[in-house]
Amino acid sequence: MFNHIIPLLIFFNSIIINEISGQSILLNSTTSGFQRYIKIKDTLFTFSDHIIEVFLPEQKIYLHFKNGKTMEFLCSTGNVNLDEGVETPEGIFVIQNKARKLYSTQFDSTLMLNWLGFNFNIGFHALEGTSYYRHLGKRVSSHGCIRIRREDSEFLYSNIKIGTPVIIHSGKSARVIAFMDKNEDYPEVNAKELRRRADQNLRYLYAGLYLTHRQKLVISEKNLTHRGLILGDEGKIPIQLPHYLNPRTMYFQRKLFEVIE
Repeated sequence: MFNHIIPLLIFFNSIIINEISGQSILLNSTTSGFQRYIKIKDTLFTFSDHIIEVFLPEQKIYLHFKNGKTMEFLCSTGNVNLDEGVETPEGIFVIQNKARKLYSTQFDSTLMLNWLGFNFNIGFHALEGTSYYRHLGKRVSSHGCIRIRREDSEFLYSNIKIGTPVIIHSGKSARVIAFMDKNEDYPEVNAKELRRRADQNLRYLYAGLYLTHRQKLVISEKNLTHRGLILGDEGKIPIQLPHYLNPRTMYFQRKLFEVIE
């Protein structure tokens, strides 16, 4: 089972994911002297009490609570092979709207129950009947939305607020989401500035300059539109210096910091 990229102290095979000074840190625990090198991810912050993670290869939803609890739900996402079907988009979004009942004008007025929308006409919802349950957690079967059981949709609808962040990924994201530290200052910026700074943070990340140049960003329904933010590419992240090491003992080569013995 995939163990989440959420920046809490979680084990991912031989990888430890931890939160150090607001950075999402990946350390290879099987490599000798692993603390010399770190691979980080761009961390976005939320005021929300929950983070919704959709891991596409498993067709599962992980609901992360601020207190450290996690709940799992089976789901079924978009199948591009269906008539008018699209893949559920990967990215970082926030819940934009809610409705107990919503009728799809695109698909013969299909009734969608406990709607939680995040990307234009794509959202979480249940359907009438139970025939679609057989696909949940097993294969893609929707036209783009994320289908869930009615009982699960009831729980999510009752507990999830507008602005709750959603991260949809396949395990290669250069970004993660973290709960805000109450002891630090996280200024909110408008939608245009959020996108500009977020793009800039990714450039810093890929250039090996994230630890010294990144800007902390909070996402909410106030500044993150239906377009969402891209996940970036984990494969482009160079190994970088921990901020607590003396840079005078390092040299820079091919965007990788290496220790001079």
